Amino acid sequence: MQVTRMKTGEWGKLRAFFDIEVDGFIIKGFKIVEGSNGLFVSMPSQKNEEGDYNDTVWVDKDTRPSLNDMAISFYNNEKHPMPKKSGGMSEVAYEESKSGSSDDGYNIKKEMDNNIPF
Repeated sequence: MQVTRMKTGEWGKLRAFFDIEVDGFIIKGFKIVEGSNGLFVSMPSQKNEEGDYNDTVWVDKDTRPSLNDMAISFYNNEKHPMPKKSGGMSEVAYEESKSGSSDDGYNIKKEMDNNIPF
């Protein structure tokens, strides 16, 4: 189990949104909340027709402490920021784009369009 993404801020008592990966599955929508006894992890939830929120993910009582510890440690730890995404280009493709060609002879620089606004 590991945190794959975390968005921090202050929204009332809410301090962060985060996702975790467990055995190849990514579970989205966890929250870190400031409670009267400190920070705790809130499960992903969905609003029902009556306006109440129901958890959509359940964690057993043996796993919950490790999830809380892992998420709060990640939230508090600024020494290990999340790795930045490469924008969809692999390291190999990036290096090849700098040289202007790849192993198959395709010239990436010739295909670049400088008129794209992003």
